Amino acid sequence: MSTERSHEPRPHGIHCKPTARIFIRQYQMAPTRCTLLLLSLVAPFAHALNSLVYGPGSLEMKLLITKLAAASPGCTSSFYVGEDEKGAQKCRGLMYGKEYASANVDAEGNGKVLTTIEQLGAGLKAAEALAIVCDTEPLPENIASTLMNEAGDKLSRVVLVSRMGITRAKPAGPFGFGGGDAALQATEKTLAEVTKANGVGLSIIRVGTLKGGGPGNEAVGLSKAYDDGIGDLGTFMVSSAYDKYTIGAKLTKGDPFDFANPIVKAGRGSSFEPFDDETSRVVAAQAAVKAMSLPEPVEVSVSSAKSEQLPTDEEWAQLFGAL
Repeated sequence: MSTERSHEPRPHGIHCKPTARIFIRQYQMAPTRCTLLLLSLVAPFAHALNSLVYGPGSLEMKLLITKLAAASPGCTSSFYVGEDEKGAQKCRGLMYGKEYASANVDAEGNGKVLTTIEQLGAGLKAAEALAIVCDTEPLPENIASTLMNEAGDKLSRVVLVSRMGITRAKPAGPFGFGGGDAALQATEKTLAEVTKANGVGLSIIRVGTLKGGGPGNEAVGLSKAYDDGIGDLGTFMVSSAYDKYTIGAKLTKGDPFDFANPIVKAGRGSSFEPFDDETSRVVAAQAAVKAMSLPEPVEVSVSSAKSEQLPTDEEWAQLFGAL
């Protein structure tokens, strides 16, 4: 398949001045500042946005983005799992529960699971936003170009979910060890080049160590099947506590944070306190979905923050408006 695409750049919206780092509910945006940004987030989507989720990254992130995007009024979202019917059933169960998955059908208004190349091609042609999840693995060679070549003319935004610290990646050492971050850096560079060449805006959402993710309701978070699948009791308890007490958001422009060293990280294993290099899965997915509708591309690092409630649309507008 191939589609000829216009190389004229998409128009950008209003520019917001940089400010200090922001925590949820600790910033009040001036009434006239970034009005276009505020409207684009509070209204959640100005029209019925069609999005596609793809990539080699963590399954939980792909499913959360799909579910949250589909939950927005009038919007549709789909996720390509590959030619794996059992895998598709598992994905439906993680999003909406085992009973839903047993029907093996995507209900109207829910995230759709794609299993064939033909479905993927149709999804790309129809997509207005494309979320590519590469928080754990880079895109295979030439896939970025293929995705852009097969996308339809409606595509205006690509949202890449990547990792913190990638801009400072070092080349692989002897025998190729330690080159994972460098490969992700190469993916970011390639995507920046091909999106620019096709006049499509690229946003990058950077995440730290991911925690939590469920259980959610029909619109937010993964189902109880996700928590039930956590085999380690300690991990289960931390994940559950994170989803209850640490679902606030902190956005910081660019890529300023590095992961804690292994000793420090191990000491946090049983903690659900917020840290700059840790991120709630649900909050990261929300940020990716919100980035689909922003008037201009962004690059932000998403950190955890103390809260027992997820950010509202108004709070997301304040957070993005402060960048």
